[in-house]
Amino acid sequence: MKKGKRLFAVLFCMALVLNMLQLVPAEQAKADDGYTLYIGFGADAAESGDWGCQYNSPNAADNKGEVTAVNETIAVGETKTVSVTVPTAVLHTYWIAPVLVAEGVTELDATVALKVDGADVEIDTAAGDAWWYEGTGEYSAEQSIRLAGGYNEWGTQYIASPAFTTVEYTVTLNRIVMGGAEQAPEEEKNDDAPAATIPDTDSHVLYVGFGGDASESGDWGYQYNSPNAADNKGEVTAVTETIAVGETKTVSVTVPSAVLHTYWIAPVLNAEGIVELDATVSLKVDGADVPIDLTAGDAWWYEGTGEYSAEQAIRLAGGYNEWGAQYVASPAFTTLEYTVTLNALAKADPDAAPGGDEPAVPALKADLDGTYNAYLGFQTPTYSFRNAFDDATYGRDSEHFDKICGWDPDNNLIYRDGTMTDVEIKGNGTYTVSAEGLDLSGDFDSQETFNLLFLSTDIPNSGEIVISDIVVKVNGSEVDDVNPIVSPDSPEYLNMLIVNQWNKDIEPIGYYAVPPTKLAITFTVSGMNYDKPADPTPEPTATSAPEPTTAPEPTKEETKNETPAPTVTDAPVSGSSTDDGGSNTGLIVGIVIAVVVVAAGVVAVVMKKKKN
Repeated sequence: MKKGKRLFAVLFCMALVLNMLQLVPAEQAKADDGYTLYIGFGADAAESGDWGCQYNSPNAADNKGEVTAVNETIAVGETKTVSVTVPTAVLHTYWIAPVLVAEGVTELDATVALKVDGADVEIDTAAGDAWWYEGTGEYSAEQSIRLAGGYNEWGTQYIASPAFTTVEYTVTLNRIVMGGAEQAPEEEKNDDAPAATIPDTDSHVLYVGFGGDASESGDWGYQYNSPNAADNKGEVTAVTETIAVGETKTVSVTVPSAVLHTYWIAPVLNAEGIVELDATVSLKVDGADVPIDLTAGDAWWYEGTGEYSAEQAIRLAGGYNEWGAQYVASPAFTTLEYTVTLNALAKADPDAAPGGDEPAVPALKADLDGTYNAYLGFQTPTYSFRNAFDDATYGRDSEHFDKICGWDPDNNLIYRDGTMTDVEIKGNGTYTVSAEGLDLSGDFDSQETFNLLFLSTDIPNSGEIVISDIVVKVNGSEVDDVNPIVSPDSPEYLNMLIVNQWNKDIEPIGYYAVPPTKLAITFTVSGMNYDKPADPTPEPTATSAPEPTTAPEPTKEETKNETPAPTVTDAPVSGSSTDDGGSNTGLIVGIVIAVVVVAAGVVAVVMKKKKN
């Protein structure tokens, strides 16, 4: 080889080695400097369906409309605000969300707040377990992470579709794990800290759980809640397996005829004490592949299923729940198969140092000098309802919240009769929320209890303010054995769950008559810095009742229009209880009328003298 060629080869190799050596510091610097944060959205600008406003990412080729965007870079421990502004209010928003660009993320925790045109808008930051992957603009599905608090009309709606000119999201990036390695603020990193988890190598039961209608709407004729569950129903043929890390197994359920409607369905892993899980899931419906969002809901959530407790039954991603995130459309199937590869599973390490990560949803701080609100909520067997105040679709920020919602035979939303009375909480004391004038006829034909009954408040569940002494009255009668718990579906607030037929942690309450015409929940608040003002009551001006006065004799003209005194009989009192819990059927044929006149704080009894 000639000298020149040898020199070129040496230089080329040196340059190649230097370039390779520089790759690691460059990638590390990118993580340390922070991640791109922006708001993506798509909406109609001038007419329905034009999608005239699109901001899919800062450099996306398909951005449209005169959108002014403020983007940021954010690192763990930092708080940044990003925004989008359009020249005139959008007609309809199809999707909108704060987006973080971070490739290879396996765990993420962020706090998100929203302002629409300068006004704070409450969002469900726990919906969808805070984030899901989706390609957005120039970023791939592995890079583009939508943070909680967004909106997608085809999936879970975390806020109502806003018609806005300016939207701002303020994001605090609390924690992020990249490929199993946590990115933390520099001062919080500790390379000597023991691992918080240990690998789980056991085999665990894997099955498909579901509930659906068999022959008519609302019959829940098909239920397979777990292999040995006492409440399984219908002719369900199930294939279950045991699975360990590194294995791939297929589980299925088959029914004799297609379900009419599926309420929930998911592959379920029975594994207690799990704190980390990674699984690959695919789905076939009647032999055909069906795409599912494997990362929706952060892949899994706890919920008791059949004979398994809430700490054991892990629903894997790719399931369906009509009350929560819908990862696949509700399938009308005869055979459904999930194939699961269990990539990783870990339990908490008992030898790890105390402490650990902050909760995924940081506890809200209560204002002990502030004011709060309380609401009565319920759901009947036919799904007439009033949801919790923080519900994304039917909550306090929606047009439906002050009404009782129901469904017509075609599953269209309707409003039922009834008036809700809410209460403002101003200090320690006793309060009552209620519903009156209810017409829920037909709702309890298949079931004599509520699906849900609860007290919804916007008091943060921080332990500082306490709700106690909850009393439930149905049609004016107090219900026995009321033992409420804080709702696990909304743990950020003191939403006190009284009845939930699907939650085994809730003890059944005593008998109450259905369908009710009125409901009331009375409760006591303590822990605030001030007391509820006393209800004003007039002071009596007399210490003893005055002597009865004799009314003057009526004239002939006065007695002509006088109503004859009713005859009093021994009829039973309306509303008194019978042995079977129903009301008496006897008629009240006599009424005793007492006229009480209150004047200037003095109580006087006016009696009409009987003519001899």
